[in-house]
Amino acid sequence: MRPVMPNRWVLRGLLVAACLLPACREFAVDAPPDPDDSVPGTVTAKLGVAFQLEVGESARIDELDLAVRFVATTDDSRCPRESDCTVAGQVGASFQVTREDGLPVRFQLWIPGLVDAPYLRGDIFQSEKERFRLLWVQPYPDSTASVDPDSVRATLRVDHGI
Repeated sequence: MRPVMPNRWVLRGLLVAACLLPACREFAVDAPPDPDDSVPGTVTAKLGVAFQLEVGESARIDELDLAVRFVATTDDSRCPRESDCTVAGQVGASFQVTREDGLPVRFQLWIPGLVDAPYLRGDIFQSEKERFRLLWVQPYPDSTASVDPDSVRATLRVDHGI
């Protein structure tokens, strides 16, 4: 007697159901935004021109029919000014891109510490049609005061992809 093998569609359905559990969604890159995420302001940006966003703020790029939102900074380990550090550190910035025709996509970019001006070699996120480059994260940490996470501004530039 031959053992009964489950149908491949049943196995796919079980796999999809397993990934809908909260543990899997916690790490999803293209997870939809939380319903209580609010956008305080919207900036109009142009393709190929640097622009700044505050935490929670969005920029609309009409040439590409998309909006990019600065979600938050993460893991700010930049060496404070006037400090003697063995490592420069880095700071991460999370962004969410929403297109007219698709689901939102989240990504994170990094920039090294000891950067006091736009860093033209900053981290890049390459999508199918465009390239997002993080140029700067301000304010820079000071040895005398901590940075308020809600006062952080990120400078980005969006270009056509390769």
